[in-house]
Amino acid sequence: GLTLESGMKVRAKDGVICNAPVWSIANLIANPDAKKALNNMAMPQMDENRQSWVVDDSNRSTIRSVPPESKLIEGKNGLLSQCNDSEMTGSFLHLHLALDATGLDLDSMEAHYTVMDRSLGGDKEQDPNDSACGELNMIAVSNPCVLDRTLAPEGTIVVHAYGAGNEPYDIWKGLDRNSKEYRDLKEERSQVLWRAVQSIIPDARERVIVDLVGSPLTHERFLRRPKGSYGSATED
Repeated sequence: GLTLESGMKVRAKDGVICNAPVWSIANLIANPDAKKALNNMAMPQMDENRQSWVVDDSNRSTIRSVPPESKLIEGKNGLLSQCNDSEMTGSFLHLHLALDATGLDLDSMEAHYTVMDRSLGGDKEQDPNDSACGELNMIAVSNPCVLDRTLAPEGTIVVHAYGAGNEPYDIWKGLDRNSKEYRDLKEERSQVLWRAVQSIIPDARERVIVDLVGSPLTHERFLRRPKGSYGSATED
């Protein structure tokens, strides 16, 4: 069951549904005996998380499956250890916009777009391993005011563009969020998101009222997602 901050205990009859990231579960369980009970009576071994996105020596990010280490040792084949050892997808890069909607025909627009920056097959000349799921290739653009005009003040719209699970975390790891290096990287990496928005609203930059870029560090911090991950990666 669960113990709330107030001290109230809620007893579960069949089980507990947890929507926390699988890599966070062990840290949410304070009782070591409970941890052992969920891990074949051994304390879970909390290794470095495996992430699908890997940055090579040329600073080029590629997506590949990262196989787990052998689990044939004590504490590695229990539930909590398997949760921690689950492979992560890549992270997110976000562009949040408030735009002047003057002259825009919202009725002719869609609420959601998928924009391929380098085509459906990726750019094979630059990277033979590129694909639809390549680094910042598939960009989602959400345009919710098409469905509900009250989501933004009259005469304006909100737009959210993002690379979903296809931004590598490692190039952001350890950066000072108050540094020029961090600001410059956000500016550089967000250009692909701007291109996606401008493919739908060509003069989007001239319409900007508010523009905010969210990095994998932002995604990790505010959504409590380890390494800013979308979730667990599974093989097809």
